[in-house]
Amino acid sequence: MDISPGPSDLRAAIYAALVEALAYPTPGWRGRVARRASQVRSLLGAVGEVPEGFREAARILEEIALRLRRTSLQRAVFEHGVIFGHSVAGPCTPYEAEYGARSEASFAHKIADVAAFYRAFGVVLSPAAAERPDHLAVECEFLHFLACKESRARERGTPEQVETCRRAQREFVRSHLACWAGGFAKRFEQAAEGGALAGLGRAL
Repeated sequence: MDISPGPSDLRAAIYAALVEALAYPTPGWRGRVARRASQVRSLLGAVGEVPEGFREAARILEEIALRLRRTSLQRAVFEHGVIFGHSVAGPCTPYEAEYGARSEASFAHKIADVAAFYRAFGVVLSPAAAERPDHLAVECEFLHFLACKESRARERGTPEQVETCRRAQREFVRSHLACWAGGFAKRFEQAAEGGALAGLGRAL
């Protein structure tokens, strides 16, 4: 049994921080982002050798947390609207199916494929969430869930389950997140330039 922090714990923390940072600003939101960023930084020091991308994500999240301390909630709400707009097809849409779907059938297939991936691991979106399964925050939350499952499997000493979780993460990123995160990040950085969330697209 291995209960020391590992790369999967750091991955889970980064995905959780991304989910929080992408959320609509509400009272307490800035503090939650700061706590998530602090957790990432703590794990980065505990895990040891990690890919440079993890360090870059941690640095970006810390910078965002610092800027948010100097940003009013009203300003954060305004910037959120500038980045995402007020409709599904906003300036920086956070929905996978809005990127590259050439027909209604292709659009529906992308959403259905994401939902099927979730169901394969017993994950079903709550109707109360009122969100599509292809929203970036939902996809990041699913990857957070898989990384947490990997950590628990490592702690229990079940290498087969560890590999299952790792394989699922690789496949989901390859089939979904990697297909559109680049386009999203480019739009995000253009829309967020000079704002509190600038750089978040590069943390993906």
